[in-house]
Amino acid sequence: MAARFMLRKSSLCDAKACFLLTPLGRRFFFKLHDPWTYSNISRPYNFTRNDPFYDPLTFVSREFRRYLVKKCILTMMNPRKGVSPRGANDHCKSIALRDAIETLASNSIECRDDVSYWWSQVLKAGYLWMTGNDEEGHAVSLRLAPTLANDPLSLSLLLAGKLKKYIETKRPKLSELVISLLERGSHELSRSMETRESMTVSPSDCTLQMLHCLQLLCCEWLLSSRVALWEANPSSHPSKDAIAGYRKDLTTLRSLTQVIPNAKAKLYLYEGSLRLMCNLNPLRAQELLERTVRRRNHNAGNNVICTGDDKIPCSLCERKDIASALIQMSRHLPNQIVSCQAEREGYIREATAVLGTQPATTTNEK
Repeated sequence: MAARFMLRKSSLCDAKACFLLTPLGRRFFFKLHDPWTYSNISRPYNFTRNDPFYDPLTFVSREFRRYLVKKCILTMMNPRKGVSPRGANDHCKSIALRDAIETLASNSIECRDDVSYWWSQVLKAGYLWMTGNDEEGHAVSLRLAPTLANDPLSLSLLLAGKLKKYIETKRPKLSELVISLLERGSHELSRSMETRESMTVSPSDCTLQMLHCLQLLCCEWLLSSRVALWEANPSSHPSKDAIAGYRKDLTTLRSLTQVIPNAKAKLYLYEGSLRLMCNLNPLRAQELLERTVRRRNHNAGNNVICTGDDKIPCSLCERKDIASALIQMSRHLPNQIVSCQAEREGYIREATAVLGTQPATTTNEK
């Protein structure tokens, strides 16, 4: 109340200062592990606009938006690197991930930061698709900021997001145009991987971890789009170009598992899907899909971010992978393996339960 009263009575109560009234804003402003300094102005990658600033509040507001991008993407894709629940006490509060994304979007609009607004829409679409809210995810407008027009990661996310929406809503026929656009997205993703390898950052900077997670999100969109295109054309066998592109994305995913171990569940999912697409041994496909589903046993709690020291955190992304693997087994395993309709329906019920009982991912606040 005191902070709200002071801001209302002061001349600082504008778009740059309103974030101080939010729980996330207060946590960011008062956190002790990141001392305030203007020396860290130059970043190896831009998650916000780099316009010149003329007062400390503008600088703090910009850093707050970067902080939100970091918190949201790391919590969503890789909780081991995102929010650390260790050390949390009974007095800590939680902020819903979706609320954090909305805070990022609103603050970006208020401060006219089209770069951070672009990232907020990427995060929003990713969150909605991961939680099974496909229609809401398709309604998100992905508009690339002009300053990111030559950024390979942003271009790849734009292509992958637009194609995912188009394929899942329109269910188009196999065409060279769709395949070529998917290939362009894969090419831009590979370029971003090469750029990341040559990037030099300080050990305390989370930029590389943020890029790893965004690349994983992009790879997920590309692979899921390829699977959806195959499912939309069950009577057509994928072309050699389509299979080659799928394998290329799978290689990218395999390299990302070296830095994000939680992505192994996704790797098993799409390796199994590839075997189903190519009509290879379905027993091996079943084994790979079941390895994805087996990840549930590593996280017995209801929280997306696990607080037990002996448990492996199960990210929002992993839960989506588990549900997708169950759906794949229900739809595409042959009758020789899944002998009755009741078993297929059981897979669907399990997938619905995984997504339906999934709580909003949270970030801890002191």
